[in-house]
Amino acid sequence: MEFKLLKFQSKQPVAQAEPLDKCAVADYEQIQCGPPGISGGECEAINCCFNGQQCFYGKAVTVQCIRDGQFVVVVARDVTLPRLSLDSVHLLGGNDPPCSPVGSTPSFAIYQFPVTACGTSMMEDSGYVVYENRMTSSYEVGVGPLGSITRDSHFELLFQCRYSSTSVEALVVEVNTVPAPPPVAASGPLRVELRLANGQCVTKGCAEGDEAYTSYYGDADYPVTKVLREPVYVEVRILERTDPNIVLMLGRCWATSTPSPLSLPQWDLLIDGCPYQDDRYLTSLVPVAGSSGLQFPTHYKRFVVKMFTFVDPASLAPLQETIFIHCSTAVCHPSSGSCEQSCTRKTGQRVQPNINRSTVASIIRTFQRENRIEVREHSGGRTRLFSVEQEHAIVDMVVQNNTLRLKEIQQRITPDNQLFHNIHQCSLSTIDRVLRRNAIRMKQVYKVPFERNSVRVKELRFQFVQRILELDSSATHYEYLYIDEAGFNLQKKRRRGRNVIGHRATVNVPGQRGGNITLCAAISTTDVVGDQEQMVRNFVVVWDNVQFHHSALVREWFENHPQFRMVFLPPYSPFLNPIEEFFSSWRWKVHDRNPYNQNVR
Repeated sequence: MEFKLLKFQSKQPVAQAEPLDKCAVADYEQIQCGPPGISGGECEAINCCFNGQQCFYGKAVTVQCIRDGQFVVVVARDVTLPRLSLDSVHLLGGNDPPCSPVGSTPSFAIYQFPVTACGTSMMEDSGYVVYENRMTSSYEVGVGPLGSITRDSHFELLFQCRYSSTSVEALVVEVNTVPAPPPVAASGPLRVELRLANGQCVTKGCAEGDEAYTSYYGDADYPVTKVLREPVYVEVRILERTDPNIVLMLGRCWATSTPSPLSLPQWDLLIDGCPYQDDRYLTSLVPVAGSSGLQFPTHYKRFVVKMFTFVDPASLAPLQETIFIHCSTAVCHPSSGSCEQSCTRKTGQRVQPNINRSTVASIIRTFQRENRIEVREHSGGRTRLFSVEQEHAIVDMVVQNNTLRLKEIQQRITPDNQLFHNIHQCSLSTIDRVLRRNAIRMKQVYKVPFERNSVRVKELRFQFVQRILELDSSATHYEYLYIDEAGFNLQKKRRRGRNVIGHRATVNVPGQRGGNITLCAAISTTDVVGDQEQMVRNFVVVWDNVQFHHSALVREWFENHPQFRMVFLPPYSPFLNPIEEFFSSWRWKVHDRNPYNQNVR
């Protein structure tokens, strides 16, 4: 079976010195640069934009060096594609003052700090005193069984201020480059081709997914460069076969960073022909129906992947490498059984259906009357107000700020003469439909401490892992004991139940609140610890940083029992202690036995 391995590059976003039009900043987003009344030439000299009336910061990274020894760095969210999350940006010195932003808007973050602070290094070069710092961004990493990826923009910037007795200069060095290796092919008895589609909408109101598969990249076009989260349209087809009865079946589709399908890291795209469920950005299957215009539609399979890049498993740094897509395939004949691949939900998984019952009933009636299930082409009425790109921009607004209201989204859309140039007005209900179409719903807001994923906490987690690895590699064999305390109330009942429509679900409880129980437990890697006779080996106690764990009495006990050692968990890291899951399951096993209602004798 021959099938082509298409490789393409993840476009590192920071390499664009002039993102689109640097000075195309909406009036409501403009931030004044320099003193009032500055001229156009003076504005350009300090790396800013001038509209004839006001000097303002552009859609880029602006670095200014002040004579009194201060850095001024202004970062625009549009400096990368996809847009940069300004909350994820930090200097070498962290996010604490004076290294935190002195001001911010949804579109810009402004930093001002002394050239001797925030991890700045100093050197001398050809009569200049050079102060150098680095700005980077954090990003979300998806971890799979065979590799890790990210779809977030990775921002990395090196900047300098150069001082001499006569002048002050600012220098910006943007980091990230991408190599361009050639395509690769493999051969076999049955020819199956995997290729990427590149069709684009040329008329207003067309469906991007339908137009994508009207044209394809040729061999000379590879490697194809894609921006993170940009859709990648993949097609697998059987070549040189005219039997209309055979059906192409996809098994596993995955990505690697080398031409070898067995190399690591790997990231699954499809499992048994269905989207990989542990990917936050699920792969989308594209049906190939008889109305597609293909002679043998059963010879084709199509799916859409959101672009990503692999990350280093140790440092979690994005790898600037080429991505190779592989698919295992099979050919099915209806005589051997059903050739349908079902991607229904598995037991225990909650899946929100994307089609309601009335729509299903309408499809069935149409099939009974007209023997047709395909949707007819649009023949009138209004087309969609927003394009696919504009809808993605609205979704990005909500992803970056989960508390954004519909009115605030509307206020951002109408003044934007660049991306939403054709939108003069839009209703709140239209915006709500766009969000619903993209699977965004109102949810309860959970408050997450900003320190949870700060640079300091991440460094402490790294040190914790290094400590565990050191103990694992030592000559002395240690067993790990995970210890924690948990409290609960004996009267706790389930919060949800069932009853006839129109009647409340009720449960009888005592008039007084039940007693509180505090439990201290320890588990090992195999079982709950309770046999004192086995405490003759060497143990490592892993627990949190509650204050009494650091008391003199506890330290004295460990000094008198040298076979025990302590390792403290880093802050905001309960997920590193497996006993948390034990407590969650154990509590409900106790509550199911109704301990408060038992007679105590």
